[in-house]
Amino acid sequence: MGAQVNPETDKRRWELLREFYAASEGAKVNFAPMIELLKWVSAQPFAAEIYGNTSLDALCISRKPGYHPKDPFFSCDMRLDGLMHFTLWDKVGSQRQATRVPPDWANETFAEFVRLLSAGR
Repeated sequence: MGAQVNPETDKRRWELLREFYAASEGAKVNFAPMIELLKWVSAQPFAAEIYGNTSLDALCISRKPGYHPKDPFFSCDMRLDGLMHFTLWDKVGSQRQATRVPPDWANETFAEFVRLLSAGR
């Protein structure tokens, strides 16, 4: 059974994350690519079935809301060199796969990591 979709709630969820990164403007890291990525994510069909949180500056994506350290998730963070670092985790502390991409590849990489997360249920 799929997630119940409430477009307004789902949209607000992603807006709050964008606001978090926008408030970090002026930090050592440029979060503009993360803000653009979140804008794109909010418009995707899969946005209603994933949940975002933050861990320091990293965006963490899971299949259910809240913090579940023993469940799979993936993270995305901005590096000082401008690349975006994506990591798929089996659980907190147990990395399965990682890649670094330029912001131009963030959308495709994010979608691939959503697929990998879904396949690992």
